[in-house]
Amino acid sequence: MSEQLQKEKKKVFTFHIKQNIENEDWQKLIKVLPGAEDAGVSNQLLLKSYMLLGEHFIDKEPYSDAITYFSKASLVAKDEPTYLKLVATLKLFYDYFESSFSKSDIQYLVSSLRHLYLRSSSLFPTNLVMLNEIKSIISAAQILEQTTAEEVIESSATFKVVQVCNSLYRPKTSQDVFERSAEVMMDSFQELYDEELKKELDSKKKKRKKKITKKKGDKK
Repeated sequence: MSEQLQKEKKKVFTFHIKQNIENEDWQKLIKVLPGAEDAGVSNQLLLKSYMLLGEHFIDKEPYSDAITYFSKASLVAKDEPTYLKLVATLKLFYDYFESSFSKSDIQYLVSSLRHLYLRSSSLFPTNLVMLNEIKSIISAAQILEQTTAEEVIESSATFKVVQVCNSLYRPKTSQDVFERSAEVMMDSFQELYDEELKKELDSKKKKRKKKITKKKGDKK
């Protein structure tokens, strides 16, 4: 991709993100973000988007969407307040599904939480409150696995567990990003085309109106 095209792509996505934030159109913002990440939109704007979406979903059970965006924010900001929000939301998620987790759900979740613990302990080794909270979720999950959790192929929690675990340490594939990027760019170019077409039609209408007015004046 040429440097000029990359700049235009970044400009288009930056415009869409700012517009969606201003309009509080969260669903459109969600659709634009994968392409915006690939387009090189500033980390500051991406972080603002992730935090706003995390806060938007924080009151919506089962909290998996809030975790997804707080997790994304934590990878950009790498600050304690963001990590604290992420860990607190993970606790809400665990409590919500505690009676529904299967053994395999727990194994996957514990693996992801250990990954988060290692990352958090390297960044904030003195924040024992946060680190102990992650450890307490891991411990509770392991006890649940050994006691009441059932061995089933798929539980009512499985889909959300996969979503949460993927958000903690697995980025989207390049194909996901490419498809979303192409879609947004096409939408944007279509909007520009429609706008130019409207201007052209308005101009022709004005010219016709002037001709009609002139003919009426000549008759008089």
